[in-house]
Amino acid sequence: MAGYKKAGMDLDALLEPWQSGDGNAAATGYKINGADLNTKYAPASVGTAYLGGTGYKQGGADIGPRFAAKGSRSTVLPFDGDTFIADNPSRGPASLTLTLNSDGTYTIVRMIGSAATTIGSGTWLPSGEAASNWSCQYSYSTSLVTVVGDASNSNTNGAASISALTSDRAFQSNSTANFTGGQAGQTVAVTLKLYRSGVLRSTTGFTFKTSADGN
Repeated sequence: MAGYKKAGMDLDALLEPWQSGDGNAAATGYKINGADLNTKYAPASVGTAYLGGTGYKQGGADIGPRFAAKGSRSTVLPFDGDTFIADNPSRGPASLTLTLNSDGTYTIVRMIGSAATTIGSGTWLPSGEAASNWSCQYSYSTSLVTVVGDASNSNTNGAASISALTSDRAFQSNSTANFTGGQAGQTVAVTLKLYRSGVLRSTTGFTFKTSADGN
């Protein structure tokens, strides 16, 4: 039992429970066994603020919006499960790059030859959070690898170990065929893990497919 109810329903059923590494919302003044509710429920920054009203107020404002709604905790980024393709039908490179930027945004860029196109973008940093609290790590595996002639494939991992997101962190897959007759291709399964204060908070998986044909 939470000890506090809304229309007979425990706040436990309305608010996301607190987990290690979440940080804390501002203290509410409402306590259970001497501990403020901000140690029991997760702050809004871990998901979506609860706007349904709890009936408990501080300074004239309901305390609900400072906490995350039950079940709203973010666990993956929007591109989880997606496949991205870069296919260069002529000489030169084909690459795909995911960059987590230190300003809290991300971009996915496809490059064919020297032409770059942003094919995905958004925000990885929860609202109200500081990037200095966060770090990331990329891991990957390759399959369906093709190399003919002087062509080549490569992967560049900007966060092979857990790395602070106070700097931009990128993962890139590349296939290059610079000469006639060369061919290169690969399928790369990538896992991105996000950590807050050293605690794993999000795991997102996606696939990069790159290919180049030196016709």
